[in-house]
Amino acid sequence: MQSLADRLPSPQTTVRLALAAFVLAWVFGPHALRSAVPIWIAFAVGAGLELHFLVRALGPSRVRLPDRGPQVVDR
Repeated sequence: MQSLADRLPSPQTTVRLALAAFVLAWVFGPHALRSAVPIWIAFAVGAGLELHFLVRALGPSRVRLPDRGPQVVDR
C-alpha cells in the first residue's frame, strides 16, 4: 500500500504546474491581472518553462528503459 507522500507529485512538478497556471491565468484571465503584471514577467515565466522542458529532454535520461531485446528465456 502506498502512502500519501508516494502519490503526491514532486515539488518540482508542483512548481511547474503552478507557473503554467499563472501564465494561462495571465493570458486568459481578467484585465486587472494583465494590467497588474507586466508582459515581460509572464513571458519570462513561459520562456523559463519551455527552456526547462528542453534541457530535461536533451539531458541524460534518469529512467532506465528495459532491455527490449530477446530475453534469456527466449534464446
